Amino acid sequence: MVVSTLIGGLGNQMFQYAAGRALAVRTGSKLVLDLGWLERPPADVTPRSYELDCFQIEAEVARIYPRTAVEHVREVLRLSPRVWREQMYQFAPQTLELSGSFRLVGYWVSERYFEEYADQIRKDFSFRDPPRGANQELAARIRDTTAVSVHVRRGDYVENPTTRAFHGVLPVDYYVAAAARLRRTVRDPHFYVFSDDPEWCRSTLDLGGPTTVVDHNRGHGSGDLRLTSLCRHHVIANSSFSWWGAWLNPSPDKVVIAPRRWIAVESFDTSHVLPPEWITVYVDRHRMVPTGGPSDED
Repeated sequence: MVVSTLIGGLGNQMFQYAAGRALAVRTGSKLVLDLGWLERPPADVTPRSYELDCFQIEAEVARIYPRTAVEHVREVLRLSPRVWREQMYQFAPQTLELSGSFRLVGYWVSERYFEEYADQIRKDFSFRDPPRGANQELAARIRDTTAVSVHVRRGDYVENPTTRAFHGVLPVDYYVAAAARLRRTVRDPHFYVFSDDPEWCRSTLDLGGPTTVVDHNRGHGSGDLRLTSLCRHHVIANSSFSWWGAWLNPSPDKVVIAPRRWIAVESFDTSHVLPPEWITVYVDRHRMVPTGGPSDED
């Protein structure tokens, strides 16, 4: 049995599922998704809920974490899965060699954990239901244009000081440079902006071409994720959500532009986060964590 502990929002849960699913397929095991952390998160993190039920995934759902004393004893006696913890933002190739029963605890933000089973993961992450209403209409418009998704992550990256210091907020300069790169690369791009702060995007971003700010899916990330994946090209944030929006686009001709620096903390090696064919744009870490209040760009 492989147990994957779900931590964080939709994008994080997708990485945790993908790493667990690949390990389960590799070892011929059952995959169990542990929702315990989502139901009892630490006090200093953004509360999240289970969001993978929009996909056609293959896994059992359970509530295990945090461990009880009895569970700890069972683990020591190997009557329950042993814990395999990720060292933050360090790719661990040993994970690919695990056998037997394990509980994965970590974020696993790298395609390397599941690239051998990429076709299966794409199949699992197909949406259960077709788009409806505004999403159906916008999906049709996206297919009729040279659509470029632009994801702007703000939210707790701006409002939570701990999150902001670790992840950082991408400066406007990054989006301007990325959009300019796309305009030189593809003809007649139409930018579709997806963000948890659409008002800020409308008032601040000038991408140099036709732009639509998508704001009707608030609180329903899967709707934005589907629309993002339908775009032909992508400008992503330092966010697992936009990483998946770009990755789910199966086109071999897609152009994906990403920030070269994934987090603001300089000591972490994040070279494994981005697929090698994606284009990166330099971002100064000091611009990611401005010192003038919640956001120097507001």
